[in-house]
Parts: sequence; C-alpha cells; structure tokens
Amino acid sequence: MFGNSRAAQDKPKSPAGSSRPGLFGRLKSGISSPLGRRGRKASVVPGAEERAAAAQRKLKESEARRRAEEAELALQREKEKAPLSRRQLQEQFEENLRTSLLGVARKSKNKDINWEEDLPLEEWHSLKLNAKMRVLEIDLCVSDLRVDLSDFGVVFGPMLQVVSLGWNSKLKGDIQCFGNCVNLTYVNLYSTAVDGDIEVFGNCPNLKVLSLARSGVSGKLISLGKCYELQQVYLKDTLVSGDKERFLSRCPGCMLSGPD
Repeated sequence: MFGNSRAAQDKPKSPAGSSRPGLFGRLKSGISSPLGRRGRKASVVPGAEERAAAAQRKLKESEARRRAEEAELALQREKEKAPLSRRQLQEQFEENLRTSLLGVARKSKNKDINWEEDLPLEEWHSLKLNAKMRVLEIDLCVSDLRVDLSDFGVVFGPMLQVVSLGWNSKLKGDIQCFGNCVNLTYVNLYSTAVDGDIEVFGNCPNLKVLSLARSGVSGKLISLGKCYELQQVYLKDTLVSGDKERFLSRCPGCMLSGPD
C-alpha cells in the first residue's frame, strides 16, 4: 500500500495536475527536440552549398567586369576630352580628306581619276595640294559626277583657290558649301544642278572668274559688288537678277554675261 502511494508521488504530473502532458509541455518538447517540430530531421539537397557558392562567385565576377567596363569608358571619355596634338590633327585631316575624295571618286564615271586607297595623296590626279595637304585646286570637269557638293567635305576649305566642276549635269547641292573659301580666284560650276544664293562669293576679294551659267543659283547681282578683281562673270540661264549697270560701275573691267 505504501509502495504504491510512493510510486504515485514519484510520477511526474502535468502543470494542470493531469497525468498527460499539457500544451505547454508539448510545445516545449517540440522546440527543444533536435528533430524539429514535426519530429523529422531537415533534409539537405546534395551539392546545394557548392551551387550557392558558384552563384556567388559569378555575381562577384559580373560586378568586377561591370566596374572594369565603367572605368575603361571613363578613361576613353577623358581621352576624347584631351586636346589633340598638331600631328594628330594633321592625320585626322588627311584621313577626312581621303575619305571624302574616295567617296566622290566612287560616284564618278571618269576612269581617269586615279584616286586609290593605297596611293599617296600627292600622286592623285586633278588635285593640287600644299605642304600641309590642304587642297589648292580641284579640277573634275566633265567627270559625270553624281554627288552633292557637301560630299567634298574638307576639300572646300579656306586655302582653296580654284574649283572647276563644270559640265557635270548631275552635280547638285547648295553653293553655301563654299562659305569658308575666302581665297577663291576661279569658280566653274557651269551646266550643273547646283543651287543657292551667289552672295556666298561676295566674300572672295580675289575672285577673278565666276562661271555659274545654266545652273539653279539665285540671288542679287550686286552681292558681288565688292569683288573688285572680277574679270569674267557668266550668269546666263540662272535665277540671278539685278541691275547690270550698277554692278559694272563697281567692277568696270569685268566682262558680264547674263543674267537674262
């Protein structure tokens, strides 16, 4: 009798005095159990840690490449901002000149033009250059040119003196391309499809011959009134208008043909 009573006293009881463990006991038991709340050991996917590490490495490598590309781009921008040396400027000019002229030659039907990539500029026909490779004269009359004046690019620079592109009926473009050619002495654009205002040649004090007949040019004749060196002006079959006597009073030694 006493043995059974002592065994009953030694048996652990629930917080509520019940012989069955309560909610608190079950929760505590579940939390402290190394098997987890449901009594099952957490499964581990084979190779998961290696894949995670590889993904992390790829992310770091991608970030490093991105930073390197940004640094290279920033360096390139700084180089572009830096002023070019005289030699670099000269090389750039010659490359632009060669590119422009090769483009014109490809659109010409004149097989006598020997402009080729591997030939020095000094040996190109129909051109006269100074020591700095600036074009002084260009003569492409009767070359079946099928280009725009703007295609000549840096050819029409301040050192240009003679431009002879007449008898090219498919040559077009605005004569404003000659805006920087202040040293022109001879201009032949006879029988072409060029257009624009002739006032652009009013800034050429050394101009002696201006042949624009049978073209689409326009403007006022008096805009040439300050070209005191003019000897011959051909403006028949153009859209130019103006008082001939007034013009000749300023350029008395000039032979004027047109405007109609």
